[in-house]
Amino acid sequence: MKKFLSIVLVFILTISMFSSCKKKNAEPLSGSVMLYTTIDEEVAMAIKSSFEKEYPGVVLDYYYGDLDRVNRKIDAEFESGQPNADVVFLSNVLSLEDMKSKSRLEAYNSNEAKKIPSEYKDKDNFYFAGAVTTMGIGFNKSKDFGIEEKSAPKTWNDFLSKDFSGKMALANPNSDNYVKYWVMAMMQNQNYSDTYFRRLRDYGVVIRSSERDVLDSIVGGLSSVGICYDETTSKFTKEFEDFKFQYANSDSITMITGVGLVKDAVNPVNGKLLIDYLLSKKGQEVLVANGLVSARTDVKNVFNTKQIISKSLKVDLEDIRQKGNEYITIFNDIFGD
Repeated sequence: MKKFLSIVLVFILTISMFSSCKKKNAEPLSGSVMLYTTIDEEVAMAIKSSFEKEYPGVVLDYYYGDLDRVNRKIDAEFESGQPNADVVFLSNVLSLEDMKSKSRLEAYNSNEAKKIPSEYKDKDNFYFAGAVTTMGIGFNKSKDFGIEEKSAPKTWNDFLSKDFSGKMALANPNSDNYVKYWVMAMMQNQNYSDTYFRRLRDYGVVIRSSERDVLDSIVGGLSSVGICYDETTSKFTKEFEDFKFQYANSDSITMITGVGLVKDAVNPVNGKLLIDYLLSKKGQEVLVANGLVSARTDVKNVFNTKQIISKSLKVDLEDIRQKGNEYITIFNDIFGD
C-alpha cells in the first residue's frame, strides 16, 4: 500500500512539474494584427484600447473608411498580390459574400461563434456577425406634433395610410448601406416588391438625404414617424424623451456587420485572436457600450432583439448580389432620383 501511494505521489509531482514547466515555457502573445473596418472610427478606437488591454503584447492597428474606400483598398491589395489586412469588419454582408466568392476569406471555426445564431453567420464559417442592424419604426410621441404610441405603425404596411401622408420619412438608400439593404430585401419579396414602394410614394413618404436627417426630422417635428434602424436610434432614445423606436411586428430585416479572417493574412494567429475577442461576450459588450447591437444571445442590448429572428423576412443574398443594383434603379425611378 505504501509503495502504491509513493507511486501515486511521484506521478502527481511529475504532472505538477510538467504543468509548471509548460506554463513557464509558453511563449507570450506578441506581434501585431491589422483590422480593416467600416464601423465608426470611435468604435474602432474603443476596440483597439480594449483588445490591447486584454492582450498587452499584441498591437492592434486598423484602417478605417467608408465601404467603397475599404473595398477599393482590399481590391487593390489582392490584385497586387499583397493583402495587408488580417481581419475585416465590414458593415455590408454583400461585401463579405463577394470576398468569399473571390476566395479572399479564410474559413475559421471560432468557438465564440457558438453564441451567435446560425442566421447571423456564414454556414461555411467564412464570416460572423460582429454586430447586427435591424430596420424598425421610429416616431415622436409629443402631444404637440407627434402621434400617440398606440397609433404608431406596427408593420411596413401600416405606413400605407393617409394618416401619415407627408409625415413619414425614409433615408435615401443611395446614401446609406443599411437602408439600401432593406430596400433591396423588400423589392425581392413578392409580398412587397416595387408595388409597395409605389404605394409608399403615393401615401406621401418623404425621402430624406440620410438616416440622421430622418431622425432629426422626427425629433424636430417635421415628421411624425419614420422607417429607421436600431443602431442609430439608441442614442436618440436616451437624449429625447418623446422619441420612441420599436421593431416591426413581422418581416423584420436584419443586416450583419461581419467579421472575417483574410486569406493569406500576414498575422493569421493574431487575426484569429482578434476575431475570438470581437465575438466574445467581453468584446461584444464593448461594442454595445459604443452604440452597436450584438448578435450574441447572452449580451444585453439597448433594445430587446431576442424575438427578431422569429419575425424575420427571409432574404436571398445571391439574388441581391445579382439584382441589387436593378432594385435600387427601380426605387430611384419611383421617387424621381
